[in-house]
Amino acid sequence: MRRSAATVACLVLGTILALITPVPAGAEPDLTADPAPGAILTTMPAAVTLRFSADVDLETSHIAVSGPDGAGLADGEAEQPGRTVLRQPVRAGAPGDLTVAYHVIFSDGASTTGAYRFSAGTGAVPAPLDSTAERAATSAVSRHRHDIDPFSAVLLVIDGAVLVAVGGLLMLRPRHGSPVSLRLEEPR
Repeated sequence: MRRSAATVACLVLGTILALITPVPAGAEPDLTADPAPGAILTTMPAAVTLRFSADVDLETSHIAVSGPDGAGLADGEAEQPGRTVLRQPVRAGAPGDLTVAYHVIFSDGASTTGAYRFSAGTGAVPAPLDSTAERAATSAVSRHRHDIDPFSAVLLVIDGAVLVAVGGLLMLRPRHGSPVSLRLEEPR
C-alpha cells in the first residue's frame, strides 16, 4: 500500500509542477512605432501604428492614446492591417504631448507593455515619461482579463480525467509483474 500511495503522490506532484512551471519567454519583440517615441508632429496623426517583430493577437492586445489633458483620443477599435502590426485610429484633440500606452499579446503567448510620448501641433519636444506617468499610462491598458476559452477549459478537464484514470490503473496493477485479467461473470 505504501508503494501505491507514493506512486499517487508522485503523479500528483508531477502534474502540479508541470502545470505551474512557467515557460521561459524568448527575447522581447522589437517595436517600431509611427509616430515614433519623441516625434515632433505639426498636426495630429490619423492613427498610431505599432509594428513588432512577432505576430500579434488583436483580440487580446490593447492600445490607448491620450491627449495632454489625459482624455482618450482613440477613434474606434484597434485594427490589424498585418500579422505584426496594430493600428489605433485617433481623433483630433488639443495640441500638446500625446501618450501612447500599449499591452500587446503575441501569438506565442508572450506579451509586452509600454508607453511613450510624442508631440503634435506644438513644435516642441514632448516631456519625457517619468516612471510614475508610465505606470499610470500602462495600467490603463493592463486592467483587463484574458480568460480561457470554453473549448480549452473542456480539454483541460478531459486531460485531468485521463491523468486520474491512468494513475488509478497504475495503482491497480499487480506488483510482481503478473498480468491483470478482469473476469466478468454472468449473474446467477
